[in-house]
Amino acid sequence: EILALARGMGAARAGILQVNGDWFEESEFSIVRKAAQVSGRPVTVLLFQVGANPELWRHELRHIEKAQSDGLNLWGQCSSRPISVCWGLESGLHPLMFHQAFRPLRKLPLAEKVERLKNDSELRKALASEHAWRFEEWSAGPDGAMPDGFWKWSDHIMARLYELDPERPDYEQDRSKSVVSLAKAAGREPYEFVIDLMCKHGGRNLLVYPH
Repeated sequence: EILALARGMGAARAGILQVNGDWFEESEFSIVRKAAQVSGRPVTVLLFQVGANPELWRHELRHIEKAQSDGLNLWGQCSSRPISVCWGLESGLHPLMFHQAFRPLRKLPLAEKVERLKNDSELRKALASEHAWRFEEWSAGPDGAMPDGFWKWSDHIMARLYELDPERPDYEQDRSKSVVSLAKAAGREPYEFVIDLMCKHGGRNLLVYPH
């Protein structure tokens, strides 16, 4: 599909082909190179620095430099702010949704969900203690693979999760303002702390996870 678009751009002798991706493996980058070859047009690649692989952008730059040395019109681009995912009780993802104790709440109206989360002490206790949470940093393997086990991944998410101020959204907050850091400073269990954050503004408060 990418090469078909590239050929069309080459025939039209117009346009810039922009390619985005979380991870560029060797086979994927060969397609990007081929697109630059067959189109004869500028091709740009979005450079990523992700928490799981902070050196990824250097790896991509090496591919780009090699392509340019081979005479291809291929360039790197930077985004204006971190690519982020917003989480909340009304969004597709949030830190509690895969907890077994949260399952009965999934289809409840938002107001009922908030009432249960705020006032059901047994539910709050279950959500906070269902797993032996370990808030640790981790590094991806050579192939960029996630570590085994969703819950360790969830720990990583929590360590990089921030409250998003609806009046002045900040997508580049200091690590000291993460949900885990604020919970520890307040002497609270992080998952109980995040429950209260998500219940703010009638359950419409958002948390942001910089990718």
